[in-house]
Amino acid sequence: MIKIVKDSDHWSKVMQQCVFHDSYHTFEYHQLSKRPEEEPFLFVFQQADIIIALPLLIRNIKDTTYKDATSVYGYAGPACNHNHLNEQVILGFTAGMEEALMEMSIVSVFSRLHSYFPQQLQILQRLGKLEQAGQLVYIDLTKTAEIQLANYNSRLKTQVNKLRRECTVYRVNSESEILEFKKMYYQNMDRVNASESYYFSTEYFMNLSVCREFKANYYLIKDHSSDMIIGGGILLINKQMAQYHLSGAQDDFKRISPTKLLIDQMRVDAQQSGAKYFNLGGGKDGSLDNLFRFKALFSSDYKPFYLWKYIVNPEVYEQLNHRFEKTDNGDYFPAYRS
Repeated sequence: MIKIVKDSDHWSKVMQQCVFHDSYHTFEYHQLSKRPEEEPFLFVFQQADIIIALPLLIRNIKDTTYKDATSVYGYAGPACNHNHLNEQVILGFTAGMEEALMEMSIVSVFSRLHSYFPQQLQILQRLGKLEQAGQLVYIDLTKTAEIQLANYNSRLKTQVNKLRRECTVYRVNSESEILEFKKMYYQNMDRVNASESYYFSTEYFMNLSVCREFKANYYLIKDHSSDMIIGGGILLINKQMAQYHLSGAQDDFKRISPTKLLIDQMRVDAQQSGAKYFNLGGGKDGSLDNLFRFKALFSSDYKPFYLWKYIVNPEVYEQLNHRFEKTDNGDYFPAYRS
């Protein structure tokens, strides 16, 4: 049986029991990331001493009595408290989720998964489709700093050393400094014609900095010669995981790539925090593009990135596609929202 959790205290207690969870699984992050039309739910399955907890954002489907589910920006999927799960547990979770989703009139579920918790693929194997969507670059923080630096592209090491001489990267937490970063981040989103979903609100940036369930480190980079703030970023840390979350740089200084210094400092701080993995993410939409190649300058260690697509009610799903005149061509899921 699945228990549905919506309150912060219960959600947090469940996550405290799940060794395999990240910042993106927490109640605080879901409250910050949800859109006005979305409501966070935690689907909790427990059998003996095993716990599986799946966070989702539930939203209404326009002009219908049905709903669907999606995941937060980042890497979510099921959290759990055991490394090895037996067949009986998987079958119990599968049956429980099918029943719970149908009872809530949820037609489909889409979620980005967390590449560093391999149990997720086993947990979801009987629910819909698991689709590999590229690779993520990471730095193994269990290795020494010397080995990490040895994995850097040779030219990158020279560039980072030069940036350290010419710039200072430092932690910030004042409102004015956070808003300075937000302004740069927005400029970067404008430059790449990002979708509306990437323009997080002022409240998002401010409240992220004071979250208690995980740590959000804000950074700014100052150029010595001009005395200008030229870049910045956010590092999320939760136990074994460090996430390169958001970053931005002033347009006039893109040529010197201050983000290289930012990532290097984040790597140092993440290792000092005790994290095992520093996830840099991948390319846009999972492609091996310039963004992916930039991140790959820092490491040759990759993890496969998966998406979970689950049609809970195939009959209604097809009716919605027909009603909204959409074609289920596999490029967008769910198709009726394309």
